[in-house]
Amino acid sequence: MSANSELSRIQQLWIVIAVLVVCIPIWYWLPLWVPAIACGGLAWRACLLWQGKSSPNRLLMALVALALAMGVIWHYRPPLGVEPMSAILSACAALKFLEMRRLAEGRMLILLCYFLGGVQLIFSQDIGGFVLCLVSIAVTLAAHTNLNRDNEGQYDIHQFRMESLWQMGRLVVISLPLTLLIFVLAPRLPSFTLVPVEVEKARSGISDFMDPGSVTSLGLSGEVAFRVDFEGEVPPPQDRYWRGLVLTQFDGNAWSVPPEARNTRDGERITWNGRNSREDWRDQIELLGDPIRYQIYLEPTHRPWLFALPAARIDEPGLGLTRDNNLVSPVPVAKTFRYGVTSWPEYLHQPEGLSPEQRLQNLRVPPGNSPMSRELVNSWLAQGPPEQVVMRIFQLFNSEFTYTLDTPTYGDSVVDEFLFDGKAGFCEHFASAAAVMLRMAGIPTRVVAGYQGGELHPSQDYLIVHQFNAHAWVEFWLPERGWRRFDPTAAVAPERIEMGFEDFFADQEANNQNPFSFAGMRNMPLMNWVRLQFDSLNYAWLSWVLGYDSQAQFDFLSGLLGEVSPLRITVALAASLLSCWALFRLVNWLRNRLRLGAQQQMMRDYLKLASRRVSVEPGDTLSRVTQKLASNESPARQSWLALGRELEKLLYAGSGDLAECRRLLRNLRRQQA
Repeated sequence: MSANSELSRIQQLWIVIAVLVVCIPIWYWLPLWVPAIACGGLAWRACLLWQGKSSPNRLLMALVALALAMGVIWHYRPPLGVEPMSAILSACAALKFLEMRRLAEGRMLILLCYFLGGVQLIFSQDIGGFVLCLVSIAVTLAAHTNLNRDNEGQYDIHQFRMESLWQMGRLVVISLPLTLLIFVLAPRLPSFTLVPVEVEKARSGISDFMDPGSVTSLGLSGEVAFRVDFEGEVPPPQDRYWRGLVLTQFDGNAWSVPPEARNTRDGERITWNGRNSREDWRDQIELLGDPIRYQIYLEPTHRPWLFALPAARIDEPGLGLTRDNNLVSPVPVAKTFRYGVTSWPEYLHQPEGLSPEQRLQNLRVPPGNSPMSRELVNSWLAQGPPEQVVMRIFQLFNSEFTYTLDTPTYGDSVVDEFLFDGKAGFCEHFASAAAVMLRMAGIPTRVVAGYQGGELHPSQDYLIVHQFNAHAWVEFWLPERGWRRFDPTAAVAPERIEMGFEDFFADQEANNQNPFSFAGMRNMPLMNWVRLQFDSLNYAWLSWVLGYDSQAQFDFLSGLLGEVSPLRITVALAASLLSCWALFRLVNWLRNRLRLGAQQQMMRDYLKLASRRVSVEPGDTLSRVTQKLASNESPARQSWLALGRELEKLLYAGSGDLAECRRLLRNLRRQQA
């Protein structure tokens, strides 16, 4: 076919299907106006075809393209990275279809669909994203094959068939063994961790800024934050404090990470594994007791901090430990990330003292902030040493306060209004108030943001930490004891720490009528079982596929081959290719045998039914029987002729349709019944 040939209606329909199947998984991650523009372009093209027009108005096309460009520039500032480029490409794929008429333009759009199918895996690397990518590639292949066929007879939309899709689906399935072989034996290359991916829908979880309500907003989110696989026993819920980052800067309302601590490339504040650092912050931590070893599978956060139990040691090259005893990555986590951790629940951090800069930073309270709280703290100091303020705060929260998701709205003086008026809040309210009062008492204090608890999978024995496990607590410093954890939530609602968020708020979650929410699924045994099974499937995908890095490949091949050498890998590759070829030949032979058996059975059924109408001799051929039936005048004469012709093509030309033969045979049986 010439590249200038016009596209038929069926070819255009296949291209539309390919564009939609490829782009819809990407549109989920993009702003709503992107799919609106793209679907508007497809609908515009459909109206033009209905009216018999071949191309849109050029001025309108220019205005739409300008609107798309302005929208990307306005929404993404600056418009750099995977997300804005995906918005432009997916919208342009639909808009290009507006002016597409020739075969060459159709092929160019199909190539763009192949590219967008691969882009899907940047946004989602779980098993669902992989299946969607396979489906997208199969549909695009089906559209591509229709472009390479003669478009004669494809102008009638009623001639649309799904045979090409089934053929491409079979081709994808057949290619899976070879794909698996390449995946297992091919050298593992470094992943593209430096690709700037900023996905708005993925920007959930712990932030480096905590104001009243910021943690509460995660309270009803059942999204998975990370999964943990322990080597030994799983720690009890009250010991599952997953530290993420330390907030030391307080402006009177909100807590945040100081600007100088946000630079993950600062060699003075971070000790990087495998690099020479000016100061090793691990020397300031005295490790006590027995360690806990585990693997964490962190979902994409698009932020550099990592989560772990205190005090953490990590052997992964390139990761770092901050002065505040937090783990960080040099680049934001843009894909599911696995890292091994060893933690010591018993430890002393900086027991010998703080630097003047640290002490000043962890004692700072804005002048004039929370005067009523300061007066209360001064009254406590008049009755005893500053160390007793911790117990006073614990007793205060334990006697008069309420821990709830339905928090009141506080004004500018958050701490005073919370302590003396509202007396109800979520973890960030209690942590903020406790930290401010401890600083007023002269005790260096900081707020720690992370997660607490986790759901233990009943059959796989790994821990699932959800977004609703987000938590904030306090660490204060004492001489010779270093930094100590103080969780004010344990004072007002100890059941929240011992039972976990999901059980503590079970009654409030039960009011959520959405059956597909986390609470709705937990209340229905069957739905909860399905949720857990799907999560275990995702966990297996993370462990065996996404976690199959160069070290995992070396360990697997060492166990399989005994020794990883070029000769043994070559022999294993040759044996595997030979096995794939033998399996393919066996499957093809079995399929041909089954097809031949089905054709022979069809021939026997045809002759058996024909013998009721005419005399069938032992030496009669198929054409002879058909001639006898054609000479016999009957209402079913044309049906007999059609079935005979289709059988001849099926048996002798190899182009007949077995399903069509069966349909004609059923019709004839009904007519003779």
